Amino acid sequence: MRRRFLAVCTAAAIVSAAGAAVAGVPRPPHHSGEQRAAKPGKGAHAPDHAAAVRGTRFRHDRGVVHPEQAVMSGVVQHGGASVYSPGLVGQPTASGRRFRPTEHVAASKSLPLGSTARVTNLRTGRSAVVEVVDRGPYVRGRIIDLSPAAASALGMDRHGIAYVMVEPVPAR
Repeated sequence: MRRRFLAVCTAAAIVSAAGAAVAGVPRPPHHSGEQRAAKPGKGAHAPDHAAAVRGTRFRHDRGVVHPEQAVMSGVVQHGGASVYSPGLVGQPTASGRRFRPTEHVAASKSLPLGSTARVTNLRTGRSAVVEVVDRGPYVRGRIIDLSPAAASALGMDRHGIAYVMVEPVPAR
């Protein structure tokens, strides 16, 4: 029974392939040894919605503020904040520094690495100044990840998540 099923499946595949070849249906280029055509917007020219700042690419169309624009114009963001995972202690951050839970550091997708920001817990009114040393968070609705020390300063000890306001602090 099994052999007959395999024979029928194999015959169907052969007939299908032969029918496509006779009908003049072209095979995909990666099967025939030809080079694939470049997709529009890929390769030498970047799409219109992307920009490069100091060699780093950022997208404008995903609701993310351009990093230098955020600091220069003082864009204020509102959203969720969470606490860094304890498993990241000692791991290198995007800036190259090792993560230390006792420092007031944060991860942001929109603020440039090395910049500082004032984070205010909108429920308690407490605020802390943090340095952006990493990228993230990668959870919908969250705009910043905070070190345990910064989260404690904001009064996030109990829940680990808070609704905050993030204001870039201009460099002096």
